[in-house]
Amino acid sequence: YQLGNSHKRSGKHDEAVGAYVQVMDIPGVPEAFRSQVQFQVAETRFLQKEFAEATEQYKRYVELFPDTQVAGKAFFYSGWAEFNLKEYDRTIETLQSMLATYPEDRYAPDSQFRIASALYEKGQYDETVDQAQVDLDKYPNSPVIAQAVYLKANAFDKMARDEEAIRSYRDVRDLYD
Repeated sequence: YQLGNSHKRSGKHDEAVGAYVQVMDIPGVPEAFRSQVQFQVAETRFLQKEFAEATEQYKRYVELFPDTQVAGKAFFYSGWAEFNLKEYDRTIETLQSMLATYPEDRYAPDSQFRIASALYEKGQYDETVDQAQVDLDKYPNSPVIAQAVYLKANAFDKMARDEEAIRSYRDVRDLYD
């Protein structure tokens, strides 16, 4: 495991994954440690920008270790990897499942925001506004609030709803005053 971490830190991601997989193949490795190693495999693939493999590995993590503290994070990152692949429908589906399974997870606000972002990328601006508003209503103290307001403003702008866009852009500015 430490060998994998060393490879990962030095940017040798394939070697890191190989070392992690070797640990996973050792009989008798405690389940808690196996979960940690599986997460490292997924995270390493994400860092490599191998988003298809990262998605698969994060989803595998959630399937194998759904009751761990980082299962929600793994679910979120699988959706984020799909977003990076421009697979917006899959992103939305994955993150909606994350929110249904782990509604109180610390990555729930980020998942909600990423759903709104995927809708924006699909050109579904009305839905973008609705989903960004869910973030604002449900997670008012979240670090993604400014991003959600800005996304809403951009969606209004795309729909030529100028007054709402101006109001939302001002709301973003006011968050920083």
